[in-house]
Amino acid sequence: MPRPAEPDAPSTRGFFDRLIGVLLGFIGFLLGANLVHRLFAILARLRPAPSLCAYSASIATIERGPRKEVLRN
Repeated sequence: MPRPAEPDAPSTRGFFDRLIGVLLGFIGFLLGANLVHRLFAILARLRPAPSLCAYSASIATIERGPRKEVLRN
């Protein structure tokens, strides 16, 4: 049967508990970030973002207004 620690001895149990908690929290953060990254990759594949050409064309249309057709006789 182990004898109890002396009252003057510093306890390292709290330190290791905190260290394990920090490490588990960091691993959980990395796993969560990976999961969110994969989710956004799947969503981007389902509905791709508009291309830069389409974006610049829409900006030009907003600045100039819609094209007007010229009628010739």
